[in-house]
Amino acid sequence: MHAQNVLNTRQVLPWLVSLAEHRSVTDDAIGIDDLGVAAGRDRLVLVSLSQRRVVEPTVVHAAALHTMPPLGRFLVELPRGMDARLKPFDWGAASGLPFRPALRYGRTVLTAARWRIDPAGLPAAQTNDGEWDTAWELLRARLRLPAWAQIGNGDQRLRLNLDQPMDRALLRAHLDASDGPITLVDAAQPADFGWFSGRAHEIVVPVASTAAPAAAPAALTGRNSWPPPAPAKPLLPGTDGLISVSLAMEPSLMELVLMGALPALLADWDEPPLMWFIRRRRPVPHLRLRLHTDDFGYAAAKIGRWAAALRQQGLAGDLSLDTYHPESGRYGDGPALAAAERLFAADSTAALAQLWAQRERRINRQAFTAASVVDLAAAMLGNRNDGCEWLIARLKQAGRSPIDRDVLRQAVTFEPAALARPVRDAWRERSDAAARYAEALSATGGPITPDSVLASLLHLHHVRTHGPDEAAEQGTYRLARHLALATVRRHARRAGAPE
Repeated sequence: MHAQNVLNTRQVLPWLVSLAEHRSVTDDAIGIDDLGVAAGRDRLVLVSLSQRRVVEPTVVHAAALHTMPPLGRFLVELPRGMDARLKPFDWGAASGLPFRPALRYGRTVLTAARWRIDPAGLPAAQTNDGEWDTAWELLRARLRLPAWAQIGNGDQRLRLNLDQPMDRALLRAHLDASDGPITLVDAAQPADFGWFSGRAHEIVVPVASTAAPAAAPAALTGRNSWPPPAPAKPLLPGTDGLISVSLAMEPSLMELVLMGALPALLADWDEPPLMWFIRRRRPVPHLRLRLHTDDFGYAAAKIGRWAAALRQQGLAGDLSLDTYHPESGRYGDGPALAAAERLFAADSTAALAQLWAQRERRINRQAFTAASVVDLAAAMLGNRNDGCEWLIARLKQAGRSPIDRDVLRQAVTFEPAALARPVRDAWRERSDAAARYAEALSATGGPITPDSVLASLLHLHHVRTHGPDEAAEQGTYRLARHLALATVRRHARRAGAPE
């Protein structure tokens, strides 16, 4: 009943979100089944699927957020999760200091002076009042405590006049009941309330941003079909022609397994299945393999024997069969997702070919990967010039650490024609797969385009060739941007040269 007294309020805005109640369908009510989550570049938003509008729920009752149902709290906090919050001043690591002075900005007190009082520094609870008062006055003089102070937390505070015996008795009771130090906060004196006839009061100041409202995500404002398709269903092991496995191993051993053991696994099939891999660090370092197969049992047994041999050699740990969650919201659905998976497989083949070529020819791996990034961008966007322009425009802030001059020279003078044949063949197959994927995305007319998905594809390629390493990835992108700039300049010089 107490919660109902706090939660029941009038409807103060034109629309309301109906949660955990049997409400009749009306034009001003938004049901839970009409809400979705959309992602922009830097935030998540709630959207009304029927109205194609951003929804920002606001709580108008006095209940604290932690007392709300989890779904209600999610709806309230999601749109504001990335916003700066207006809250009381936070001392951070200095919160444990025995004294924190008052801080002011102009005439505004940001935080009042605070003292930490340790009961261990005062006489025990059974000590008589006279002895305790004497010790208290000595402590008060040493700490220069004010006459008026308050104790408590949040909005449950008690203002005390430390010159009055009754108030000191309340303070002593609070200290005796405390398990550790308490915080004493400087409080307003009676004269401070004179302008309001001596009455205690609070002033509520609404604060609004002066910045323009953030733009709605492209999914809401674009001309794509609406509502968006439902997420692709998860594929449990053995249900839909795909097997997903995770093999735990140390990151330093992954290349040995990728270059030595993985080709042997695939060669054991009469017709090698469509396969792609990714290196992961969480929750534990592991190599994740995904294979399309019509015979799940046969594939699972073959992978199990392969993993057992690696484990016996000390190269791998536990093997687990995973549920595959297709990222249809990132890469598309239906034919587009199928084309994306074929591109993942082609990119995995290219990554393996690069690892072999880099070892044989002693090419710097970052420079090699940067050239591969340029090739993949060109394949996704239709031609090398558009790919280079994209890299120049999008990778301006990539990395800030110095680049080794020899590595930079290798990157900007990289000649694809000089690559080993396996790498050229792998890149050509990847380019064909990327072109088909870009065509499938364009055919859907949805918000996912070759331009929007390219950054994710480049990230996956770097993780396949280097493993998860944010600093190395940003350095590779810087090299790719330098290579793109050099390519554009060479093209411009050729275009401007006389016949």
